[in-house]
Amino acid sequence: MKVQQLLRNSVEPFEPQSANVSSMEELLELPWIKDLANNDAKFYRFSTSRTDDNWILTAELHGVWHVMALVSGEDSERIIDSLPMWTPSKSRST
Repeated sequence: MKVQQLLRNSVEPFEPQSANVSSMEELLELPWIKDLANNDAKFYRFSTSRTDDNWILTAELHGVWHVMALVSGEDSERIIDSLPMWTPSKSRST
């Protein structure tokens, strides 16, 4: 699946990065995702439309939400299927 970073980096390279991965493990090893994964962030998947293979990868760490990447490709749903689906109720503090 293809993974495209949505926000630019604060250090070099400054431009958003992209990569192709074939597993959740590879996804979590991407440099712009790995730091949050190593700090026990909770990752979620979100899609505004089920008719395509595009998903948005989000992460929550200590009450702060991060929009991480656009995930696409025919294997994307299979690879990120283990992540919970983000819903608006998840963004409210309890």
